[in-house]
Amino acid sequence: GQAQQRPKSSQNVSVSAKFREQLTGLMRTLDKTDPVFVRCIKPNQHKAPALMEGVLVEHQLRCSGVLAAVKISQSGYPSRVLFTDFTPRYAPLLPAGKGVGGTDKQKCRELLETLGVEESMFQMGRSQVFLRSGVLSHLEQLLADAVSDSAIALQRFSRSFLVPKLSTLRDAARRAEAHVLALVQRGRYREMQRRARAGSKVAAVCVAALCASRLCRCRKAAVVLQKIVRGRQTRRRIAVAQARQKALQKMFAQQQPPPVPPGAALTAGVPAP
Repeated sequence: GQAQQRPKSSQNVSVSAKFREQLTGLMRTLDKTDPVFVRCIKPNQHKAPALMEGVLVEHQLRCSGVLAAVKISQSGYPSRVLFTDFTPRYAPLLPAGKGVGGTDKQKCRELLETLGVEESMFQMGRSQVFLRSGVLSHLEQLLADAVSDSAIALQRFSRSFLVPKLSTLRDAARRAEAHVLALVQRGRYREMQRRARAGSKVAAVCVAALCASRLCRCRKAAVVLQKIVRGRQTRRRIAVAQARQKALQKMFAQQQPPPVPPGAALTAGVPAP
C-alpha cells in the first residue's frame, strides 16, 4: 500500500508538464490561425510518381462529396465582393463620360447593369454583391482587356512624341544613304583617277621606250645605209679618178717628144752656126 501511495517521480512530472505546455502552445497557435482543411486524393494504386488514374480519382472525389460541393457552389453565388471594393475596381470599364451615383449598393447595381450583366447572374446583399460562377472571371477579363488597351494607347501616344515620325526617319535614312553613296562614288572616282594617271605614266614610259628603241634601230639602219652609200660614192669617185689618171697618162704619153740622144743633150744649149 505504501508503494502505491508514493508520489510520482520528478521525471514523470516534468514530461507531463512539458507535454501539457506543448499542447497549450499548439492550441494557442491554432486559435490564431484560420485553418484550411486539405483533402488528399490518391492518384494511383502503385504509388508511382507522375501517374494519374482518372477512374480512381473521380471515385474518390465523388465519394468524398467534392463534386457535389462544387456543383452546389456553381448553382449558387460562389463569388462575393464588397460594395466598397467592387465599384472602384470595375468603374474603369464604364464608357467614357458615363458615371454612377448614389450609395455603394446603387453604384454597384448600376455598374453591373451598364456592363451588361443579367440580373439573374447577381444578387445584392447588405454590404456585398453575390455573383454566379463565371461572372467575376468575365469581369476580370474585361478589366484586363481595358488595361491592355489603355496601356497600348498610352504607349502609342508617348512613342509619337519620343520616337520620330516615319517620314522623318525615311528622310534621314535617304540623306544618310545619299551621303554614304556620295562618299563611295568619290572614293571610286579618286581610285579611277589614280589608276588613269598611273596608266598614263605607264603608257608614256612604254611609248618612250618603244620610240627610243625604234630611234636606235633607225639610227643604226641610217648609219649602215650611209656606210653603203658613202662606200659606193667613194668607190665611184676612185674609179673616176683612176680613169682620169689613166686618160691623162695616156694623153701625156701621146704628147711626149721623141727621145734625145745622149750627145744631143750637150749641144742642146749651143746655138746653130
